[in-house]
Amino acid sequence: PSVPLLWTPAQVATLCGTPTHAAVLSRSTFVAAAHKALFPGGEGGVPLDAFSWALSSVLSRAASGAGMPYTLMPGIDLLNHGGAQANCTLGATRMRGFGGTGGGDDDEGATDGLHVDTGFVDIEVRCTKDVAPGQQLTISYGNNADNDRLLRLYGFTVPGNPNDRRQLELPVTGLAADCWNMTRVWGPGLSLARKAILRQHGLPQLDPMSED
Repeated sequence: PSVPLLWTPAQVATLCGTPTHAAVLSRSTFVAAAHKALFPGGEGGVPLDAFSWALSSVLSRAASGAGMPYTLMPGIDLLNHGGAQANCTLGATRMRGFGGTGGGDDDEGATDGLHVDTGFVDIEVRCTKDVAPGQQLTISYGNNADNDRLLRLYGFTVPGNPNDRRQLELPVTGLAADCWNMTRVWGPGLSLARKAILRQHGLPQLDPMSED
């Protein structure tokens, strides 16, 4: 995988100024701490670079979903991301066999007297649209996934991704900062109480924190 967790420091530095940069550094710190906890002193363990590669491979290749185990499935990881325009869906159904003598619905291997739940899951990829010969089959890695998420988890971005967002950081100072901090300490009820008092006396609802 070409995820930023495996990039060189120089490559990671190209993300400076984006929310992705901070997230990548945080993930790198977490992975290094996890590696140190699993392999204290680095003796007899897996090197950090190999550990990072293995973790990234699982996170970027494994499939999961409703009723589906979190698992690596050969072939499934070859399907690229199509987002909301994907022409296939990935699903799972329980495989049932014949036999059994009874059991509760919540038990492993539960049976209705004729069929027994084997515990195995049948993974299916189904086309949801007409697919022309030679056309690529795609699934969705998340219909709302922005490029930040796609890059960090899967190592790619989508040009013109409609889910992309921009994070704006605005400095808050003076009275606005004081009111903001008061609201954080006392909760949103403080602003509501202030408005109620002003309204009771027929005064304008002037509130530095109001969005009106």
